[in-house]
Amino acid sequence: MMTKVNAVLAFFCALLAVTLSGTALSSDSAQMDQARAQFASAFNDRNWDTVATLFAPDAVFHRANGDTIYTGPEQIVARFKDTIAGAWNVQFTHLDNTGSVSGTGDDTRTVDTGLFAVTAGPDSDACYAGFYAITWSKDMKILVLGWQDVLTDMSACQ
Repeated sequence: MMTKVNAVLAFFCALLAVTLSGTALSSDSAQMDQARAQFASAFNDRNWDTVATLFAPDAVFHRANGDTIYTGPEQIVARFKDTIAGAWNVQFTHLDNTGSVSGTGDDTRTVDTGLFAVTAGPDSDACYAGFYAITWSKDMKILVLGWQDVLTDMSACQ
């Protein structure tokens, strides 16, 4: 069933694809896959120093259903540490790329989109699944991270 949130996310993805049309697909997706896996692993291990190093100094994080935009590694990691990992006990179970578009010439950014699932709650007894979009710099630093998630069946987290 398509919710309003999913419809907005689908529109965002379509708009992003049109905006970046004419750009080449990344030839080195292995580097991006490794950086994404490092992010999920460091997040799950609560290794906040490593998480911070993965973000560019002017990085931005926003949850589509949130009301605040966080800027810079310090603010972003504080949000992860205090609320998302702390109070909500979030753990990534999947962070799977479903597509990417890379710039050419002077535009060396890569937009990485995909699906993810996280467990949450004191006993990790809730599952949230959703869509993410990460804009990576040429040196694999996160410039923009956005995601939207909804409560779903636990089977999505297995």
